[in-house]
Amino acid sequence: MLYSMMLTNGGEPTTGLSPEITGWRSLDGTDPTAEDPPIAVPTISQLAGLPIYVFEANIPSGHADVAVVIDADPGGANGMPAAERYQFLVVTPDDGALTEARILRLLTTAGQVNFRMGNVTFNAQGKMTSARFSGYKDAADANAQANPVVVFDVTQTYDGDGNLATYKAIEV
Repeated sequence: MLYSMMLTNGGEPTTGLSPEITGWRSLDGTDPTAEDPPIAVPTISQLAGLPIYVFEANIPSGHADVAVVIDADPGGANGMPAAERYQFLVVTPDDGALTEARILRLLTTAGQVNFRMGNVTFNAQGKMTSARFSGYKDAADANAQANPVVVFDVTQTYDGDGNLATYKAIEV
């Protein structure tokens, strides 16, 4: 399945970024890259000079959903606000398939979920260590921070080289 996102800085669509997936963990807590066969962390690329960035992920049927954290500005060189710098989504084995659960989700969220990130903490190297992601059925609820349909507390740790060591997303 191909996933796409428009990245912004200060609300303006932004090109020339080098976003990276910094969190790639199954919601059951396992590391998809350590499985047999492994599910590799995808690479993000910019689409035809547009402020649209894409990656492809194929999660096998029967596998747990995979939580993805994207750092749109690794190293912070572009000074992006945290709410725009870090993107969160969940990829599932049935993305693109019209299962009963997916149809219900599409109907109850009008086909869209708007996320807000809050309570963000960073380590001394400027990497996110924790945050709360809240999903809303529409932009009005997201802007008002009211009536979330899903809330996740996300925590990450890093090894001595600054690489992601653990990632956990727990629905609250």
